[in-house]
Amino acid sequence: MNETEIGILVLGSLIVLGVIAYNKWQERQHRRNVEKSFHSSERTDDVLLARREADFSISPAMSETASSWETEAMDESVPQEDTEWDAAEEPDEPDESDEPQTEISQPAWSTGATALPEDDLLSPMIDLIIELKGASPIDLAALRRDYAEAFLPFGKRLNWAVLNEAEGKWEFMLCNAPQGGGSYRRLRVGLQLVDREGVVKAELISDFIEFFPRLAEKLGVACQVPEAGLAEWLEQAEQLDVFCAGLDIVLCLNLAPEGGRNFAGTQIRALAEAENMTLEDGIYTLRDEYGTTLFCFWNTDEEHPFRADDMKYLKSSDLTFQFDVPCVPRGQHAFSQMLAVIRRFAKVMDGVLIDDQGNPLSDETLEQIRQDYVIRPQGHMLSEGLPAGSFLARRLFS
Repeated sequence: MNETEIGILVLGSLIVLGVIAYNKWQERQHRRNVEKSFHSSERTDDVLLARREADFSISPAMSETASSWETEAMDESVPQEDTEWDAAEEPDEPDESDEPQTEISQPAWSTGATALPEDDLLSPMIDLIIELKGASPIDLAALRRDYAEAFLPFGKRLNWAVLNEAEGKWEFMLCNAPQGGGSYRRLRVGLQLVDREGVVKAELISDFIEFFPRLAEKLGVACQVPEAGLAEWLEQAEQLDVFCAGLDIVLCLNLAPEGGRNFAGTQIRALAEAENMTLEDGIYTLRDEYGTTLFCFWNTDEEHPFRADDMKYLKSSDLTFQFDVPCVPRGQHAFSQMLAVIRRFAKVMDGVLIDDQGNPLSDETLEQIRQDYVIRPQGHMLSEGLPAGSFLARRLFS
């Protein structure tokens, strides 16, 4: 081998090493840019917006989650422009045994459907549950009339479930007192331990544990109270709150017009209605067949919210799309659907998807967001028995 051949080999090796080094440098720069776009700004229209900003973090447990669900969830057949929705699976037939189970089961759930009707109405995972059981039916109307004021201090944390013995199913009733008429022999009342406002107060747990046995005595019914004490319930609530803090993620993406123009309200309304989005309190919202919010958007200029009568006059300089990660079922598909809607808006109105600093968001960055802030946290929720978008998750992150 002569000197010329040796020189060519050395030069070729240097070029290969240079390409490898350059690729590594690009990879580091890309990762830094993604992380910077996630964490650098404190504006409320940031690419990522946490409900509780002080608590927001991507916990190691979530980052390292590599469940089989995550692998299966990445259905590459889902197109970016048009998301195909799987048909909802039929829920399991109810248990036909005469006596329902004492403990409430985990939610009926299928990752093959956007959501399913659920039998898990109150859960010891997130509720402190007391059951009232009478030999004869308890009149709900009388209970509400005589004790509604006593229920008020518990606020929205107080929820009810009544047993429909004819169907062998528990029926959920939101907040403060059982609604509607009817009489039932078995009632469950739950005090929700955690929501987006934080952990339930110790005095509220004490009042709950003391009040309902006294109520049962007045009603002449049996009362089943959990054996755990105040300290144990507070510890469970604190642990649940820590779990929620790392998953309480709300993504916000901004669509801005190119060339310094404004979006016309008439175009916004036409596009939103074409996507089957409804206007609710100044916000256009897309819901699934079960009424669960998938995503929504509003005028970033909060002084000029969307109003049906004003849309023909409205001009918008920026639209904010929001995706509430723990509350959306099948998030990887719903997020792709939101991006497809944004792209259609952008195409018709000459808009561009930007971060909080006004820089366009690349497809690579959006995919990184989908992986790190939709698929991984939702996979972690599922591995802990709390699927994103389920009835329990929506209550927990309310």
